[in-house]
Amino acid sequence: MNRRAFTKKLMGGLGVVAGLGMASKTSTGALSNLSVDRGGILFKDFVPSGAVDGSNTVFTIPAPHITGSENVIVNGLVYTSNNDYTISDSTITFITPPSRGDILRVQFVSQGVI
Repeated sequence: MNRRAFTKKLMGGLGVVAGLGMASKTSTGALSNLSVDRGGILFKDFVPSGAVDGSNTVFTIPAPHITGSENVIVNGLVYTSNNDYTISDSTITFITPPSRGDILRVQFVSQGVI
């Protein structure tokens, strides 16, 4: 199964996710962070750190991760690297700041335990 197909299956519902890895919920009941170990490959799904206030463009994710494995998702839409954002190490910089209240997620393959 390729990474995109696995991610689609993985994000299909909390019932599936809870059986595969460790997840936590925010106060609103949203899935916050997820780790799934699949045959030695550790998939991560995180809410990046940073203010979603309509003006902030800089967010961070935990490191280390495999460069190029990132999926940056805003309100369910997968953004495109270099068109919508840039990434360097653990810093994501959006070209246009996310709007206040937007829901941000970043999925990536981890190089180690986070």
